[in-house]
Amino acid sequence: MVQAGYDYLRSSEWEYNQISPEIKKNPRKKSKPKAKKIRSLYVKAGILLLIYAFILVYLTFQSSSLGYEIVTLEKEIERLHVSNDRLNYEIAQISSLDAIQMRAQALGMKKPDMKESMAIPLSALQVAEDKPKNTIQNESKKPLEKLYASIMSIKETNQLKI
Repeated sequence: MVQAGYDYLRSSEWEYNQISPEIKKNPRKKSKPKAKKIRSLYVKAGILLLIYAFILVYLTFQSSSLGYEIVTLEKEIERLHVSNDRLNYEIAQISSLDAIQMRAQALGMKKPDMKESMAIPLSALQVAEDKPKNTIQNESKKPLEKLYASIMSIKETNQLKI
């Protein structure tokens, strides 16, 4: 009985062990890279979404803070316009002819009469314009020459005869 000594169980295990490792190993090898690629794709998409969210929050914060600053500046502009209008009104009141006349009378001024008026000759105005030129020239002169030049300019302004 050759058949009785033959071990069927062992041969079937051997065939099973031969076939089954090939079936188990091949699908795992193919599925692992796909799963890793999908997982890394999800991670990258999540990171990009998170960065986008942070950028969106930052831009929203910036726009709201600029909005508050714009409102504050508009209020400041309005306040300055009101202050400017008030100052223009005060200038108009102070520079009105009636106000000037009242201040002049309070200081003791009065309206001129024809008897009290005085004419200033044109030569006196020209001498006054020439004085600064003479003072520049007088700086280079000696002290006695400066004194003499001053006396002569006084004589010319008053039209005195010496």
